[in-house]
Amino acid sequence: MEFLQARDYFLSQLETAENKSLPSIKAYDSDIRLYFEYLQKNDIALSEVTSKTVEDFLLFFCASHCSNSANRMLSALRTFYRIICGIEPAINNPTNLIRGMKTPNKLPVYVSCGDLQKLFNSFDDSDKGILDSCILITLYSCGLRISELCTLKLNDVHLKQKQIKVFGKGSKERIVPLNDVCIEKMQEYLNFSRSQSRDPHFFLNMKGNPLNRQYVDRLIKKKCVQLNLSPEISAHSFRHSFATSLLAGNADLRIVQELLGHSDIRTTQIYTHVETERLKQVYDQAMPDPFQKG
Repeated sequence: MEFLQARDYFLSQLETAENKSLPSIKAYDSDIRLYFEYLQKNDIALSEVTSKTVEDFLLFFCASHCSNSANRMLSALRTFYRIICGIEPAINNPTNLIRGMKTPNKLPVYVSCGDLQKLFNSFDDSDKGILDSCILITLYSCGLRISELCTLKLNDVHLKQKQIKVFGKGSKERIVPLNDVCIEKMQEYLNFSRSQSRDPHFFLNMKGNPLNRQYVDRLIKKKCVQLNLSPEISAHSFRHSFATSLLAGNADLRIVQELLGHSDIRTTQIYTHVETERLKQVYDQAMPDPFQKG
């Protein structure tokens, strides 16, 4: 089976048989393209791939990516071979004996309340300033994944009802409430900044095209440099901050799970650890040392 034929079949199966969302399919496609480029550069046909070939590729990949990214790549390859081996007997699954990399137990990076205020107050009243501030306020206020933000549709935003409809992983639907600040910023964006394009997406860039993750990533990186904030802050950090803020306000863990769209509550429980660490830091900073000699 040729590379192009295998890729086309794989992507079509992801859409029809696996019912993957468009952002997920694009992510799989990006991973498989990189894998195919490696094989072609080393003159290795799909039928010639062994477990060692995949391990060598993952070592090559790890030279410029973290262990989490390597495990995501391995997961994509496992899915690819599971689908392709079902129709091509000449290809054996080389990923069966490969184990994922151990990842450090690192707590999620979140944006502090002070840094959020700095960010939200740093925008001007230009059309682009209104758009960019609305993006970050929506990320934080609704706890959205970046893919959910970029695919949000106009008819899923209900300002009068103070809620939005979000389609998450696996096209799972959930309702997320809107606070007054987010409603006001969204209304301002619709009134003064959004293009008059008939495109159904809620967020459009200044050229009238749907927002993409690269735009959001660049926006956040630029703002972090400008305001001297942590370079580790990403779009997902606003989602972490959303969850941490809810738990700090004594929200029930099951409610936080529902608002985040987590299928497993164990995924949500990581934020209880984040809040515990935050409380420890506040305690250490505020608690006087009774043994300190005066």
